[in-house]
Amino acid sequence: MQRYVKNWNLLDTAIYYIEIFAAKIKQHLHEEAEPAVEEIIDAETQYLQEEIIHYRAHQRPGWIVDQQGTYCCPECRKGIASELIDDYKIKYCPECGKRIVKHQPLTLGKEETA
Repeated sequence: MQRYVKNWNLLDTAIYYIEIFAAKIKQHLHEEAEPAVEEIIDAETQYLQEEIIHYRAHQRPGWIVDQQGTYCCPECRKGIASELIDDYKIKYCPECGKRIVKHQPLTLGKEETA
């Protein structure tokens, strides 16, 4: 009877070590398959910083260039119809999307009386 128990313990021990080996392989594969959280955060931060720089450059208003009654964008130099500027008061260039502002001359010396 002891001979069967001894042989059973060897078989049980072999199965135990195989299970441990399989668990280690499974854990190793799981670690490789899942990217590191720090790498994801760094990549997203870099992408957002580039996007912020792009939008900040586009959102700085540029003064519309007045060319004898017609207007053009300061960024792309495409012509903009005067009706869009005067009547509709557009705030962005229809071609490139740059934020545009019409120059407003200052009225110095004229004070309002209330």
